[in-house]
Amino acid sequence: MSQLKVNSIVPVAGAPTGGAGGIIQVKQTLKTDAFDSNQSSFEDITGMSVAITPINSNSKILVTIDLCYGGQQNGYYLFKLFRNSTHIGVSTAVSLSNQLNGTFGAAVGNGDNEFYKLHNACYTILDDAQDTNVHTYKIQVYTYDTRYFYLNRPYNNDNYAYIMGGTSTITAMELSG
Repeated sequence: MSQLKVNSIVPVAGAPTGGAGGIIQVKQTLKTDAFDSNQSSFEDITGMSVAITPINSNSKILVTIDLCYGGQQNGYYLFKLFRNSTHIGVSTAVSLSNQLNGTFGAAVGNGDNEFYKLHNACYTILDDAQDTNVHTYKIQVYTYDTRYFYLNRPYNNDNYAYIMGGTSTITAMELSG
């Protein structure tokens, strides 16, 4: 049986000098179970975090989030992405007293069949590693007007063939600087 040596293609420590952008390592969390929230305050999405320890302090960390979700009709959901305890990718687009800034948002429509549907929300950001300490990336969710948010399933969970479950991921890739 033949073997492929990955560090022969691009060294484990990243691309050679001047060759930025090589993938050094990839870490991913796959969430297959459900999570729900109807909190009008930010709450951790259980199981949606990933830890990565950069090999090089000048590396970049490419973080991607793919959420499969359902919720109540006319649901508005705001998400925050954290590196350890620091909120990253913070919007500054709204500033009135009742408005909220987060990292990205999602919604469920107001139609009659929205209770039964799955939706997808995706987000990607390139973050600076800054050091070689462990970095844990996690997601929090806020639900407007206590409208239920469900991860990996629709709002309605009755025993019908059109009720379907999905999965969500959070991925961190170290890229050479």
